[in-house]
Amino acid sequence: MCARGLTAGCSGFESLLSAGAPAKPGPLEVKLSSLHPALDPVTGAEVEALFGFIYTGRVDRVDCSRVSVMLVLCSMLDARGGITEQMRARVQPQMAPEIFALSVDDKWDGASEPVPKAPALRGLLQLAASLLTSNFAEATGTKESMRVMDQRTLLDINSQKSST
Repeated sequence: MCARGLTAGCSGFESLLSAGAPAKPGPLEVKLSSLHPALDPVTGAEVEALFGFIYTGRVDRVDCSRVSVMLVLCSMLDARGGITEQMRARVQPQMAPEIFALSVDDKWDGASEPVPKAPALRGLLQLAASLLTSNFAEATGTKESMRVMDQRTLLDINSQKSST
């Protein structure tokens, strides 16, 4: 793959290449969490889907259970060309707790406004918070979505609902 094409599609990819460039020739394998902890849940499948989009303009192979992680990758790498919008169009309210958990800083105390893990995740955190407060029943209607939520998240949702 041509690095120039990748940096045109994702402005954050240049820093990925410089931070994770291998010392010896061979397949490029980068542990993305070494670049930022928010990228820890990203797998090769999401990176492959992003590269595929950069070269074809299509997103074919993103399982619905990985849309949240794909959104984190797109946000952190400043993906361009419409992939972020395509992923956002696939978001369902029941994904909100996972998106919130992936976006909110682990050090957030739950008593103040949620803080994103990285500035690039601010919009994703706002999307999750909005979905949680406006579609609470639907967003929390499955065991899986409730399992992702912690006390901090529930307190924040409750405070936002109380203030409206």
